[in-house]
Amino acid sequence: MLLLVGSNRGHDRSEPVVQAVARSGGCKRYARRRKVNVTQVRALFGVMQDENVTKALLATTSGFTKKAREFAERNVWKLDLVDYDQLLRLIRKYAVKHA
Repeated sequence: MLLLVGSNRGHDRSEPVVQAVARSGGCKRYARRRKVNVTQVRALFGVMQDENVTKALLATTSGFTKKAREFAERNVWKLDLVDYDQLLRLIRKYAVKHA
């Protein structure tokens, strides 16, 4: 799943923008063994730039390759990666609070 999270420049930055992106088959459910590669992370980064979004988050049901993580680390203020384990922790944390 690809998500754009942040605010478009010129809009009220207190209101987050969350948008699932389905460009070129971008939203897929990956098997845990099939990791998201740097090409897919760069694609999200490009969409983020094109849409003037200040922060992007890529969440996956699998994990990320080393190169994908390195790319995200170089763009830490603009891009977050959430893998399967982190996604489960977030769901458990917030599902319990809002159930």
